[in-house]
Amino acid sequence: MRITKTLLLLGIVAAFTIGACILPAAARSPTISDIQPGDVIFVYETGLNLTDLRDQTTNNPITELRQYRDGDTSKAAITQIPVSDDTDFSVMDAFVPKSSAPMTAWAWNPTDGNTNSVMIYYPEVSIEAVLASNHADSVTGLSIPDGTSIAFKVTSPQVGSWYHVGTTWPATIDILLTMPGGAQTTNIGGTNLAGMSIDSAQFYTNDPGKPGGVILSFKDQGTYTFQAEWSAPSGFKNYAAKSNEISINYGGRANIGDGTATATATPEPTQEPTVIPTTAPTPAPTQQPTTVPTEPLLPTPNKTAPPVTELPTQAPTATPLSMLGCLGAFVIVLVVITHRKK
Repeated sequence: MRITKTLLLLGIVAAFTIGACILPAAARSPTISDIQPGDVIFVYETGLNLTDLRDQTTNNPITELRQYRDGDTSKAAITQIPVSDDTDFSVMDAFVPKSSAPMTAWAWNPTDGNTNSVMIYYPEVSIEAVLASNHADSVTGLSIPDGTSIAFKVTSPQVGSWYHVGTTWPATIDILLTMPGGAQTTNIGGTNLAGMSIDSAQFYTNDPGKPGGVILSFKDQGTYTFQAEWSAPSGFKNYAAKSNEISINYGGRANIGDGTATATATPEPTQEPTVIPTTAPTPAPTQQPTTVPTEPLLPTPNKTAPPVTELPTQAPTATPLSMLGCLGAFVIVLVVITHRKK
């Protein structure tokens, strides 16, 4: 019994120890390039120091980062990322297929085998345009009236959660506007959306400490396209994928009359009720005359049929009553005659 309890206690301790090794750390330390066991690192990062992933007893350099089948180190290695210098390591996309990311990668060397693990992600960011007033209503892809105030929702779950040192978040993005004529700018309606820090998994551009909302007031009508692109670190800027593209249809006063009014103005709702009554009454009278003659023809045989069947039924009922009357009269007459004779 004691052995069982001891084994159970050891199992719990081992589970917590493994969990502590696998779960991502809260932040890197002492610099953004210093990687601790359990950290999240990103493809396109350069100059990473992996020495804290070494076996602390032997201190042998890390020569590979390995991903194992089903995350089980007792199974075959399915991805092997060479580490030529664990004090200056760059995460190259050539060794991290997108199909296998995110991955748990184990630091490895021929002497010590597996030592400590890290998580590897691709840096990703996405955006959406919403009303600045409530952040709830998306305006992506819609026709927007002149003077509408919007904000952008920026989402980057992994970079916003793990890529920081203390309260310093070095990854930044620009939201770039492409106008109908092809010109590009990050200054939109007087708000500069360049160099925004990815300091949380999700934020809005008019949150406190952010550049602010954007009031749509452009000179030219047409489709305006927005996209976020990385501006730091350099590896993200040069190689990481940009965000999704979103577009807004804008036409100033002309577009309000042509596009927005077409969808919301009163002429169309008024026209629909007018067409519906005109069409509805016309078939109604036509259908009723055709239905009315048809219905009386069906009851007619039913009305003539009952007299034929009911007359014989009533006749037998009436006949016994008249015979009883005659018999009663005969009895009365007979009694009177007999009484007179007496």
